[in-house]
Amino acid sequence: MAPEIKLSEELCEITGAFMGDGCIHKTKDNHYIIQYSGDSRYDIDYYKKRIGPTIENIFGSKLKIKKVKNKNAIRAEIYSKRVFLFFKEFLGLHSTRKTTTIKIPSFLLEPKN
Repeated sequence: MAPEIKLSEELCEITGAFMGDGCIHKTKDNHYIIQYSGDSRYDIDYYKKRIGPTIENIFGSKLKIKKVKNKNAIRAEIYSKRVFLFFKEFLGLHSTRKTTTIKIPSFLLEPKN
C-alpha cells in the first residue's frame, strides 16, 4: 500500500523529474530502487540542493548521488520500498520502458491541484 503523502509543488517536481530522467525497479533479491540520471556538468547541484532535500523532506529517505566513471553522468538513487511503492501504486509508474507509456497522473491535472 502506498504511504500517505500530501500533494504539493515539491511532490510534483520530483514526479516530473522522475518522468523525464527516472526509472524504477525491484531487483531479484528484493531491493527497491528509484533512480534519476543526469549530466554531472549541469545537474549535480539540482539533485544535491533541490531533489535530494525534497525527497528527504517528503519521504525521510536519502538520495545517494554517484558519478558514473569516465562519463559526464550521474545516478541519483533512493533505496526504499516505501518510496518505490508510492511511485508505483500512487503515481502509477512502472518498471517498464516509459518512453511511450508514461502519463501524468490525472489527479495532478485537475484544476484544484
